[in-house]
Amino acid sequence: MIVAAAFVPSAPILIPEVASGAAEELNDVRAKAIASIQRAAASADHVAIVGAGSRTRLFENGVGTFAGFGVPLTVTIDPNSRAHAGEQVDEIGVAASIGVWLLDQTQWSGARSVVEIGPDESQTRLAELAIELAESASSVALVIVADGSAARTEKAPGYLHPDATHFDVLIEQALASGRAQALADLDRAQAQAVMAAGWPAWQVAALAMQGREIEASCDVADAPFGVGYFVASWVCS
Repeated sequence: MIVAAAFVPSAPILIPEVASGAAEELNDVRAKAIASIQRAAASADHVAIVGAGSRTRLFENGVGTFAGFGVPLTVTIDPNSRAHAGEQVDEIGVAASIGVWLLDQTQWSGARSVVEIGPDESQTRLAELAIELAESASSVALVIVADGSAARTEKAPGYLHPDATHFDVLIEQALASGRAQALADLDRAQAQAVMAAGWPAWQVAALAMQGREIEASCDVADAPFGVGYFVASWVCS
């Protein structure tokens, strides 16, 4: 059963080693993201990190790397695992790696897993994933690693899109209200138009928590680099 969810940005710059000299700019966002995960995990015996990936995959273990950002930093889903020499270890994507890094900062020692969701995954499969997550343990906390639009300014990755700000307002309203249906109602085509790669992860969270009474807070709703960053907490009552 899903007992809580933490929503955090899919922003490599949250990690000080990646951000380098710009690390202090996101100190507040980073601290609030870690605190959100701590709140979600407090009542759970399993944490599932959910984020966008190149295709849909489920991991009990795997390694994430930030080498693509010029940083010799790796994270492991199961920090207690020890790979044997020559053993093939699955590599997780950037969003999942960020989630694992943030979870590590909370000193969480319980069970954990990762779900990556492909950008074109069917609605049927998204619903199946929601059910699978809800049934994966007696009490599951989700860590949803997802950005809003990437088109809020001319310097943003998606340049400037006229619908980007409005789309992010809808996300903020859904997260702050705790209304899973409002999050589920976010339009896939509009999300793709404003480069909101987090849409599949939000969809799974919304489907997994539909119909639940949720105590919600949205602690961050900003776009410091033209990309929508959100930190929010949902706790089922």
